[in-house]
Amino acid sequence: MRPLLMPLLLPNKKHIDERGLEEAFLDLDASRTYYLDTHTGSVCLRDAQTDKATIKEYETNDRYSIIPRVPAGTQIKWMRWMKDNVMGVMDAHDFETIEAFEKIDRDTSFKNDLEKFNALLTMLESKTGHGWHHGWAQGRVDFVWEEAIDDWLDSLPIVIEDKFEGCEGCPACKLFEEQYNNQGDALEAKQKEAKKRKKGQQE
Repeated sequence: MRPLLMPLLLPNKKHIDERGLEEAFLDLDASRTYYLDTHTGSVCLRDAQTDKATIKEYETNDRYSIIPRVPAGTQIKWMRWMKDNVMGVMDAHDFETIEAFEKIDRDTSFKNDLEKFNALLTMLESKTGHGWHHGWAQGRVDFVWEEAIDDWLDSLPIVIEDKFEGCEGCPACKLFEEQYNNQGDALEAKQKEAKKRKKGQQE
């Protein structure tokens, strides 16, 4: 998850709906399509209830950029990575939890990997008292930014600014701003270079 005090801004300084981007990239329902409005920063949903005029607007107006989704196979890969790493943080002497974990992992009655994974997380929460479901939700968001959203934003035909917004005059915020300003400059430079390369390829 990106820092709350470092929102992504469009060239007109409007905020991009970052949580909406996360939802759009992670939604596996093929009946839904998402667009980023590059004038307002909002994420727009097109589904079975969307009227024809709105659909035409999404498809023909350049201000709307269709948001790709992360394939199910990639999200399953993330789940398996987390499942494998869970074993690394479990107490090696907690034989009861390890046995329960391995029993679920061997069970072939689950409909799919997601159902089995959720069962593992529920079992771990009941045994350890830790919020494993919350941890997975956070991990999935981290994955989607690192492997999908950042690169997609770089590919857009606009320069997106990563700008600090803190409390005016607050020493802690000032320190935070200094720390992250260089990151914002680097992101802008990276976007400009990517657009330059893309333009060169088209010529």
